[in-house]
Amino acid sequence: MPLQIRRGRCTSFLRENLLTMLTVIGVVAGTLLGWGLRATGYEWSRREVMYFQYPGELFLRMLKCLIVPLLVSSIVSAIGSLDLSLSGKNVFPENIAQATIATYRTKLIYDKNDTKAIKGHLDTYKIEGDYQSGSNVLGLVCFSIVLGITLGKMGEKSRPLQNFFHCLSEAMMIITGWVIWISPLGVFFLVTAKIMEIESFQELIGRLGLYFMTVLLGLFLHGFGTLSILFILTTKKLPCRYIAKMGQVMATAFGTASSSATMPITIGCCDDMGLDPRITRFVIPIGATINMDGTALYEAVAAIFIAQLRKVEMSFGKIVAVSVTATAASIGAAGIPQAGLVTMVMVLDTVNLPAEDVSIILAVDWLLDRFRTTINVVCDALGAIIVTSLSQGDIEKSRAVQNDRELAPAHELTELEKGDH
Repeated sequence: MPLQIRRGRCTSFLRENLLTMLTVIGVVAGTLLGWGLRATGYEWSRREVMYFQYPGELFLRMLKCLIVPLLVSSIVSAIGSLDLSLSGKNVFPENIAQATIATYRTKLIYDKNDTKAIKGHLDTYKIEGDYQSGSNVLGLVCFSIVLGITLGKMGEKSRPLQNFFHCLSEAMMIITGWVIWISPLGVFFLVTAKIMEIESFQELIGRLGLYFMTVLLGLFLHGFGTLSILFILTTKKLPCRYIAKMGQVMATAFGTASSSATMPITIGCCDDMGLDPRITRFVIPIGATINMDGTALYEAVAAIFIAQLRKVEMSFGKIVAVSVTATAASIGAAGIPQAGLVTMVMVLDTVNLPAEDVSIILAVDWLLDRFRTTINVVCDALGAIIVTSLSQGDIEKSRAVQNDRELAPAHELTELEKGDH
């Protein structure tokens, strides 16, 4: 009997964690293959590296194509079903259809003919704006929140549209379940290609070694120190049990370096942990958009590191200014690989450092990007658990109201609706 129980437990464990183990194996195997191919001494061309990266890019595109329909349907469905009785121009897109394929970008242009323009001083540059390829996630989130609140206020009249978004959200999660089974293979090729692209291991380990370890130490202390303390204080539970169930999420985040691409998998993981779908479908998309704590920490450390290289004195006031700017800039960072480099320009300008100095940390940014993305998505999931814990009373009350509506005769529904208002 004990032997049968052990076999049953082993079978159950493998069934529940097979995908996670395969994804971790994909990361490790990709790293080993990348090192092995570099060790051959052959100089791999960009085209050859592209061939290795191609399957991984297909996987990444599959995940990205789910972002817009899943984000909009999840938020609208979550907010629209609630009992309502209980950073910039991208927030308000001028064209909601355009927001699905393009995002607004402010450009600082140095004009040689402008006598007031000083090269390296961003405050003297000309300000222009244009649109670049990529979904305006922040604008879509704001629109979805407003639409969800509107549907919730409309009551029974909005039921058909609520059912549509609910069905769309469920359909996207089913498709996500199919796509994530490709993640071990996709992550394997993405990691292999990145290892092959490294130009100099000497520079990676030498000059940038201490900077690299400082960022990793900061991310580790934040992820398993600060976040864990906040989690324990709010939920009165240890986070270890929940973090252990996020292996698939962390492995995918590390492989793709994109919190937006990992969002469907994060939502699925939270659903598997038994969290209320209304909370996960609201917290996770917003977290993947504006909650970039790992990126904020990385940008602050990077700015201080570059300042030290340039022999720029950093007073306490400047360090505080860098930290605040990094936090604000990270909110506007897109959830795509190496998006933090774009907002780093704003942080460097805080201590009057030239934007070109971003190139100093490029050698290790691709790897640090994966670690900070992992921290970002873990924080999103832990945040959803915290919100669920704090909202437990409202969740039970909302379920009781929903049960009353389902059991009430048709003529009593009108009275229930009036009572909500």
